[in-house]
Amino acid sequence: MGVVLPSYLDEALDLIGVSWPNVDEDDYRAMADSMREFATSLDNGTADLHTVVQDMLGANEGPAVDALAAHWDKVKGKHLTGLADIGRAAGDGLDAVAVLIEGAKLAAIAQLGILAAEIAAAVAAAPVTLGMSSLMGLAGTQACRIAVKRIFKEVQEQVVDEIMSRVTAPIEEAIGAMVGDLVVQTGSKALGLQDDVDLGKTLQAGKDSASDAGRTSLQIASAGPGGGGGTGGGAGKIGVDLESYTALENALKGAGDHFDGKSLSHLRTARTRQGNTRGKDSIANAVNSALDTAMDGIEQGVKKAVQHVGKDMKNGVGTMRDNHRDNDESIAQNLHKIHKREPTRDELRAQLSEKPVYLLGDKGKIQRLTANGPADLTDRDRELLGIPLKLTGKDKDTLRPRPKNPNNPYAWDRDDTAEDRAARPRKSSTKVPFYEDELSRATALARHEQESYGNYGKQRDSAEPKFTSNNYAAARVQYESDGRQQEFILVGRSNNPVHSEKVLGIPFLENGTGRHMTDLYTEREPCSESSDCAAWIEKFMPHVNVTHSVDFGPGTVESGNREMEDRLNRMYPGERPARRSPWTNFQGLHPQH
Repeated sequence: MGVVLPSYLDEALDLIGVSWPNVDEDDYRAMADSMREFATSLDNGTADLHTVVQDMLGANEGPAVDALAAHWDKVKGKHLTGLADIGRAAGDGLDAVAVLIEGAKLAAIAQLGILAAEIAAAVAAAPVTLGMSSLMGLAGTQACRIAVKRIFKEVQEQVVDEIMSRVTAPIEEAIGAMVGDLVVQTGSKALGLQDDVDLGKTLQAGKDSASDAGRTSLQIASAGPGGGGGTGGGAGKIGVDLESYTALENALKGAGDHFDGKSLSHLRTARTRQGNTRGKDSIANAVNSALDTAMDGIEQGVKKAVQHVGKDMKNGVGTMRDNHRDNDESIAQNLHKIHKREPTRDELRAQLSEKPVYLLGDKGKIQRLTANGPADLTDRDRELLGIPLKLTGKDKDTLRPRPKNPNNPYAWDRDDTAEDRAARPRKSSTKVPFYEDELSRATALARHEQESYGNYGKQRDSAEPKFTSNNYAAARVQYESDGRQQEFILVGRSNNPVHSEKVLGIPFLENGTGRHMTDLYTEREPCSESSDCAAWIEKFMPHVNVTHSVDFGPGTVESGNREMEDRLNRMYPGERPARRSPWTNFQGLHPQH
């Protein structure tokens, strides 16, 4: 409750004919608190956004990122911080208004007290009751009237000066600066690289061409020389983390929502409290005439910040990300052309020799791979396969189901300790290029025949899809029958949870003919963890010569999976409908680029 006129001074106030201020200075103190809360809310939203901006700037580099950094420094350091400072200044100004009104009331009470004392003395000295006209003739009445009117007139001028100097002038200057500074113009290739990447020589040439390509970048008016334009500095290395762009996009939208929601709610609370003062008296009217302009300006400034941060900058960063992604897609597709072209299914069919190649299906059925596609077994096929393998089924074309735990003599002992596993001897494997020999080509043809190119699915903690694929292996089988050397190739794939090496090996072990398998090719190097196929081969089929094309040992599992993904995407006939960004995968394969 503000200062009120003591009841014993009512007569003196009536005598001088001056109205007592009805405004409650505590309303201005409440408004001041709301304005400080408004400023704190702006600071908090800005600080949260700044953290994400710094993360994004730290994860990326290049001329356009430098431009964004310069622009953000101005948005944060000048405009958002400036709005918060004006909010705090408004709080201080409103507190000062409250003090001025309170001081004016106390000064008026002092003057009225002097007059009241004079009235009391005159009444006591008069032989008869004095009327109002007599009291008005007292010498102090006119002096008090002049003094109180001057006090209230001066406070009207002082409160207006306080609001004008602390709030109105700074906010008008800030709004004018925002109009010129908060401009983001996104070019058609915002922060991206051009498409003119010459890949005719080497991978490094492609990389250098990408780095040196023309830059039609995000033009930011406040960034100054060397920003994102085509003439500034910053040419050179470009680093891109697309997920950090998405995170910043979300943070910019969140900051805009915060400013528009929480921050403006404090401003609106202050304006509601201002409404309590409207029409109270001439002092309140004087305050409100100046305060309305100031509060309108602050609200306009916040709305400009909401528009710029939550929409303009968000859209600009989104365009930056999209152009990077689109150019990365194009560059990556061109970089992939450096790889040797993957042979098609029909080309691989045409390369089949007279040596039989068989495909073991997931359910144990065997078919022969031919120039016209997979074919059912003939009697000659059954005769060839029937010695090293035990064929069952009505058509004698199916292998018996593999033994399952706990009755699987080819499984690892579940009681093996970490020390036991580490001590296992492991079969070494020789790395060979894809398609170098008939075993590698047989696995590629089998993939085409089964249309097995891996799959993409969602990841819990990443926007990038997760790629999974099985593994194919091919075994060369040789044995002597009736004095003649017999030979064929058998291809199989991993069938969860059984790895491809075991899918092929166990049927021979079950039939006691493991020695007939002489060579084993597996796309990925036999694993040394989980199923531990490297140790399994050494234990059960140590005589077999093992080769692979993709490293998959300790420390190379992730890169091996990326290499398989890259290869299977190139094998895929046509355009795969959903996949990981080729550039993301290329960087996973070649982190030095």
